[in-house]
Amino acid sequence: MTMHESRWQRLASLLDELFELDAPACAARLAQIAREDAALASELQHLLAVDERNGVLDAGVVRVAATVMSQLASSAADGAGAEAVGGRRFGHYILTRHLGTGGMGEVWRAERVGDFEQAVAIKLIRPLLDSPALRERFARERQILARLDHPGIARLLDGGVNDDGTPWYAMEFVTGSDIVRFADDRTLGVRERVELLLQVCDAVAHAQTQLIVHRDLKPSNILVDAQGRVRVLDFGIARLLDDSGTEALTGTGVRVFSPAYAAPEQIRGQAVGTAADVFALGAVLFELLVGAPPHPGRSASPERLIADLANETAPHPGRALREQIRDTGGSRTTAAASDIPADLDTLVATALQPDPARRYADARCLGDDIRRWLDGRPIAAQPDTASYRMRKFVARHRFAVGSASAVLLALLGGLALALWQARIAQDHAVRANAEAQRAERAAEQARAQVARTGKVKEFMVSIFIAADPMRRDADAPQTVAQAFDAALERARTELSNDPVLQADVLDDFGEIRANQGRFDEATALFEQALAVAEKEYGPDHPVAAESLVNLAVVAEITDRIQDANRYIQRAVAILERDEGGDPVALAAALTSLAALQHTQGDRRAARASSDRALRLYRQSIPGDARMIPALSNSALLASEAGEYPLAQALFGEVMALIEREHGPNSPTLWPALTSLAQQEYQLGNIAQEQVLTERALALARTSFTGDHPWTAASLAQLGLQRAHRGDVSEGIALLDESITMFERLGGSGAISPLRYLSIARNLVGDHDAALTSLDRAVSLCEQAGRSENQLCVVVRANHAMLLARTGQAERALHEAEAAARALSDDPALHSERGQIMEARAAALSALGRHDLALAEQDAVVTLLRKGFGDEHPETRRVIAARAALEQAAGAAR
Repeated sequence: MTMHESRWQRLASLLDELFELDAPACAARLAQIAREDAALASELQHLLAVDERNGVLDAGVVRVAATVMSQLASSAADGAGAEAVGGRRFGHYILTRHLGTGGMGEVWRAERVGDFEQAVAIKLIRPLLDSPALRERFARERQILARLDHPGIARLLDGGVNDDGTPWYAMEFVTGSDIVRFADDRTLGVRERVELLLQVCDAVAHAQTQLIVHRDLKPSNILVDAQGRVRVLDFGIARLLDDSGTEALTGTGVRVFSPAYAAPEQIRGQAVGTAADVFALGAVLFELLVGAPPHPGRSASPERLIADLANETAPHPGRALREQIRDTGGSRTTAAASDIPADLDTLVATALQPDPARRYADARCLGDDIRRWLDGRPIAAQPDTASYRMRKFVARHRFAVGSASAVLLALLGGLALALWQARIAQDHAVRANAEAQRAERAAEQARAQVARTGKVKEFMVSIFIAADPMRRDADAPQTVAQAFDAALERARTELSNDPVLQADVLDDFGEIRANQGRFDEATALFEQALAVAEKEYGPDHPVAAESLVNLAVVAEITDRIQDANRYIQRAVAILERDEGGDPVALAAALTSLAALQHTQGDRRAARASSDRALRLYRQSIPGDARMIPALSNSALLASEAGEYPLAQALFGEVMALIEREHGPNSPTLWPALTSLAQQEYQLGNIAQEQVLTERALALARTSFTGDHPWTAASLAQLGLQRAHRGDVSEGIALLDESITMFERLGGSGAISPLRYLSIARNLVGDHDAALTSLDRAVSLCEQAGRSENQLCVVVRANHAMLLARTGQAERALHEAEAAARALSDDPALHSERGQIMEARAAALSALGRHDLALAEQDAVVTLLRKGFGDEHPETRRVIAARAALEQAAGAAR
């Protein structure tokens, strides 16, 4: 060992010791060393300063290695060391020129010795810094690089361990500039810069298919040659995701990365996956567009760096450019702010989300969205909205409607919307600089929105202080429910001088009231929010559409069908006219329209609306939980059309999305469970139908305290199922509970359970009681103006059947024929059509027209065999009814 190497080994040992000490102990130890060797202490002090500046967050020998190698590259001593190493042979290669130092070792230019000339880049670690752990890690680097074969990745050519124990490998030598310098030197436009980054995405995506994460992507590791071809360098610190042995190396402090480009989870030492590379790719794209990394202020101090992560948000390049323009008076070296389209801004911000779950899943997904943007298609990423934050809060807290989480949910939604409005107003102010009056007006709006955001925060905090038993006043609300009521009253009074903020809060509160089944209160809140939106933004502004959709949903639930149609048609029209459009908002409105169309019996229109909504979702936010209602609608409509494989696939997608987003006990599973139960009935799987219904009922009872439409609906379904399976008394008890709950809720929800109760009464021969139940159902249909609704058409058919059985044959035939005229010609309505035909057969039989009755019942059997199959309970029932009609005909003869 040379004297030079011996001194650096001494430095390495002391640095390792000093890194483990806190600041006072480190200073004391340095003072002790200085008394023995002042020059050595000075060098150590310098190396510690280098480490502080570079922010190398490693530990033990690896941390020492990275620091010492940086020093070797930058000091005179390093120059001497490089000269000593230069000219040495590694395998078939001779080192010719020192190129630099990476996190794990030195990089040299080398020439192949032998039959042909070849320039390569060789990476090596000096034996004086070697250790068993580092040698194992270096061997892994070679294994990783050997698996990569992509034109965008520098190829591994050779490797091994030299006679003196120095590990090394030879890579393809790439001549070029780093990606940011290349783009700046050629003054590339935005699109060309994005196309460069797309090449990087493709290369990294290839590595990720091999279960390899780069973990140190940055401009200096991405070179571009003269032809504009990208090469990604240095997969040397990548982690093999499928290699459990790697954890032993990376889980004990081996965290080599560049803080400016590292994902938050990587800095914190948490599990690192493909999303970490997505963050780094987003950071490089941000720098390509803006000229600086997204978080240039990240501290080199590990403690400060980790602490600051809590305050980081996803940066937007467009906004950063506008701030630069404002600060520099308009000078720019890369893109102008106006050159960053909104979709690209959103795309970059999505890649840079602090939460890895909110980024693109991997480099391929990011690359796919970049291609969509380059092709002018809608991107998958969506900007954060108030509704997004509300959904994420729900997913984290598994809230029950009406709980503390629900109150906070609405307030957070209002706060998020206020922040969004503040940002929009500020953006308008910047863009309007050329027009003094508009600029001043926009700036004033921005200031007002910022002040409004503060008000929302204060309002939210004050509500929960009031419900805090440790801090509330003596006369403050005692429960969260009381705090909610008090907050609602305060919103009506204290926020009256700020109508826009008041509308935001009241609209969110209205959604909670609707989910609680308090529809009159919800309607009043939505109407107030709509009035403010129309006044402040105009009647055709997209802001009004959200309240219109909410009003439509509540109007449909409370049987104000004409109002519901008016609201939803207007909302859809507004969103379709919206320039630049919001496909997600339009899809949500179309989903509500489909539900309303289905309620009115227009299944064709419902299918078209639902399928269109689903296409928009799949194009804009594939795999996002916001697709769930449209998926559910399309699945239900496919099931009703007899397209069972498609329905099953869609229902499976629904369940997977819900459980992924909200867990297996989320109330949002209820619609899917109910629809799946209906499909199982269609398929004749009666036992499975009951299992799903029981789960839906348990979920509704757990999620919603007191009366709720979902609880009442599940009670009705389970009551009918129990009655069909022979437990009529229990079935009737469940149906009575459902009817009572629906009556307390108001509206026409009791129509279905009244119909089911009639069926249950009929099963035990109590025809008069059955007829009474149907009379009530018919009356509800008429009161609600829903006589032409397909459910009410079936009620009329069932009513006709009971009239025939109770001796009112002429009236029964009239009712059955009226129902037949009102029924949609949708061929999927085989059950509904069968019930009408069966009622007509019963009426004809009661009138003594037995041949016609038998012919009609034969047609019913044929219809249900085609729709359900021979073994379905409904098919077996109508076959038995046909035999009874034939027996009656024989007796009459």
